[in-house]
Amino acid sequence: MKIIYHSILGSGLSALIKDQRSFNSTIFAENEKKIKKSEKFYEITGIGGNTNVWGGYINYERFKFFLKNKKFKKFFIKNKIFKIKKLSNMKDNPTRYLSEYNKKNIFRIRKKNFKNKIINEKINKISIEKNYIKLFGNKEYKTKNLSLCIGNLSLLELLYNSKIIKNNDL
Repeated sequence: MKIIYHSILGSGLSALIKDQRSFNSTIFAENEKKIKKSEKFYEITGIGGNTNVWGGYINYERFKFFLKNKKFKKFFIKNKIFKIKKLSNMKDNPTRYLSEYNKKNIFRIRKKNFKNKIINEKINKISIEKNYIKLFGNKEYKTKNLSLCIGNLSLLELLYNSKIIKNNDL
């Protein structure tokens, strides 16, 4: 079995940014859009994830904090996928949103935005081995590096199925 150098679980904004900064990665994305709910939390699976629901709204104060990271700032300046635009021209309205690069349209993540290979498969559990990480979906995969770009509910589900966390863990 071939070992993948770098795998990305998820297909939302975090996965897209990781994909754009990675070479020779494989993205594992759920093919079907579903809503996962748990008390006050919800999560959308499928290409785009929650990003395609909240319409690219961005907390600009938090975003400015991320721009202090030189690598992120360099990525943001060079990216040709999305830009940040003001929602209104009112001075007291700090709300910004992600737009398509040279348009005013709200940014929606699509398969075409990713540059690396996408495998439409849900990874149900992982196993951390000595020299690689096993990914279990419909098939079994091996990867050297893994980026978890999934929501909180999917992360908890993955860790529980992988027996990394248990019922009584806090």
